[in-house]
Amino acid sequence: MNATDQTEIKELMSTEAGLSKLIQFAKFNHKNVSYQYFIEVLYEKLDNIFAKLENSRDKIFSHDEDAITGLIAARLEEIGFNTSEQTKQNGSVDLTVELGGHKWIAEAKIAYSNSKILEGLLQLLTRYVTRDEKAGLLIYIKKPKSIDVVKNWDGFLKNSKSLESYIAKKNPELQDDLNCIFSNVKTTSHTPMILSSRHNLVRGTEINIRHFCADLYYNPADSSGNSCKKQRKDNALNNLANLYFSHLESKNNFDTDKCIEYLERLFRD
Repeated sequence: MNATDQTEIKELMSTEAGLSKLIQFAKFNHKNVSYQYFIEVLYEKLDNIFAKLENSRDKIFSHDEDAITGLIAARLEEIGFNTSEQTKQNGSVDLTVELGGHKWIAEAKIAYSNSKILEGLLQLLTRYVTRDEKAGLLIYIKKPKSIDVVKNWDGFLKNSKSLESYIAKKNPELQDDLNCIFSNVKTTSHTPMILSSRHNLVRGTEINIRHFCADLYYNPADSSGNSCKKQRKDNALNNLANLYFSHLESKNNFDTDKCIEYLERLFRD
C-alpha cells in the first residue's frame, strides 16, 4: 500500500460515512463471500439505484437502454462490485456484475410493450444464461402509469393464452424450447416496481429472474418545463415509439391522428 492509498484510507476513517463504506468494501471483497450474500446485497443496492434513477429522470428520460445501463454499472462499481457492459457470453450481455468469484447477468429493455420486454427475457433465457441460478431484467418505463405497466407485464407472464399466442408466431423449431421455458411460470411481487419470475430452462434446471423496473416518465407541466423545446421533442419521440410498438402488439388500426399530433410537437418551432 503506497502513501496515497494510506492517506485516502485515513480520510475515509475520519468520518462515519467513510468508515461505513470501508467496512462494506471489506465485506464485498472478502474471498469467502457466499453467493446468497452476494445476491442479497446486489438486489438491495439495485433497488436503491433504481430509486435514485427515478429522482434524476429529468436528466435521463431521453437516454437509450445502453446509456441508462451504463449509469447503473457505474454506481455498482462505486459501491465495490466489478461490473462490465456488453460482455461476450453467447452474445453481448447488457450488464455483468461480479464479486468474490460470483457472477450475475442482466438484460435491459425499455418498456415499449410486453412483447418488447419479452424479447429481452428471451435473450437471457435462450442465449446468455448457462449455469446461472439467478439473473436479472432491467426494465425502463417511459410512459404514464408505470405501476400498471409492471402489473400488465406480471399478468402477461402468468397468462398462458398470451404466451401461447406469442409462441405460435415463432418458427416451429423454436416452439418446443419456448413451451418449456414458459410452462407454469411462477411470479412473485416484491414491491410495486420489483417482481421475480421462475422458469424451466431447456438444459433441465430452473432459474429465478429478478425484474427491476424504473419509472422514468417525465413530462413537467410547470411553465419552465412546458416551454422547454428539448423536453417537448424528447417526449414527442418517446410517444411515437410507444405508439409504434403498441400498434405492433395490438390488433387495432394505427392511430394516425395521434401520430400526426406527436409529429407536430416534434417539428413545431
